[in-house]
Amino acid sequence: MFRRNPLYRGDRPANVDQVIWNAGVSRDACFEGVEDDRIDYCVGLGGIPTTAYRSVAEKHGINRPGGRFVVGPSLSTWFFAFNHERAAFRGPGQIPLKEAINHAIDRPAMARAFGYLAGKRTDQMLPPTLARPEALYPLRGADPATARRWLAMARLEPRELVFYANSSGPAGIAIAQVLVYNLRQIGIEVEVRYFDTVTLTEKSATRGEPFDIAMLGWTATTRMPRRFSCHSSKTTGPGAGRISPTRASRGESTRRTDSRVRRADAPSRTSTST
Repeated sequence: MFRRNPLYRGDRPANVDQVIWNAGVSRDACFEGVEDDRIDYCVGLGGIPTTAYRSVAEKHGINRPGGRFVVGPSLSTWFFAFNHERAAFRGPGQIPLKEAINHAIDRPAMARAFGYLAGKRTDQMLPPTLARPEALYPLRGADPATARRWLAMARLEPRELVFYANSSGPAGIAIAQVLVYNLRQIGIEVEVRYFDTVTLTEKSATRGEPFDIAMLGWTATTRMPRRFSCHSSKTTGPGAGRISPTRASRGESTRRTDSRVRRADAPSRTSTST
């Protein structure tokens, strides 16, 4: 419980006498409480259920003055990390493979996996406020023809890659299926292994772990670029690389929604940052 400070003499407005903060409330429970007028605001990464975005938008509108449902970009990114310890991505001779995958993935399909308003496609490593405006990779869908040309230039053309996917929600499972289809179009099969978020993060940071690509996420607390560059160099140990399929929007309906970001960046550039 937070109470108003009786000694405060500043000019910031104080509209309430106290705030009661309940931790551990599920997204569904918080959403129901807001709709029933038992809860004023739900905060945090949980947000309202993504399945409710459309109905809430239809009921309350989006970004209306004084409105209840606000949507805007977040500092979160979901991405694919390349494991540079594996033969498929080891050394400069494998840079064309990374380029091939960046052209092969279908960013719109991956963004749609998060649901209405929950994700936005991007080909940048950084959030919109920090990224460059120019396009690096296809944003309207996969480009398998260009991907195959890049793949032909790789020193090693793998026939199969191991992908560590996130099983903690339907989006991670759907994205894995999209990746399997996309890479099959350029002659690469994908073996998918599913893990919950905690296990996936731990395994992707373990040297010698037998994966080629992992789906990971990162949310920065500030807009400072170093918050992203420091993380990228540590995710899978020294030499970690990155790709990522999209970046997300964040909504809030008296409570903030989950942020989903996906971006697809050339791991050849990202190997020293993100």
